[in-house]
Amino acid sequence: DSVETNVSKDETEGNTPTDDKEATACVICMVNPKDHLIQPCMHLCLCGSCKDDLKPSLPCPMCRTPIVGIARVYT
Repeated sequence: DSVETNVSKDETEGNTPTDDKEATACVICMVNPKDHLIQPCMHLCLCGSCKDDLKPSLPCPMCRTPIVGIARVYT
C-alpha cells in the first residue's frame, strides 16, 4: 500500500523563481532587503524600516534570542 506522489523537480529542490527574493528579503515585511544584523545571534534578517519599528523588548524573530544590539550591514 504505497502512496505515489507526483512532485515536480522544482518543488523538491526549492527552485522556485522567488527563492532569491525570499532569501534576501526582510523576515518581517518580506519586501525590503535584509541589511541589519541582530546581536548576539548574528542573524541577518531585518531591513532598516522594520528595525526602527522593532520594540526593544522583542527577541530575534529567527531564534527568539534576546536582542543585545542591531548593526547595519553594508554590502
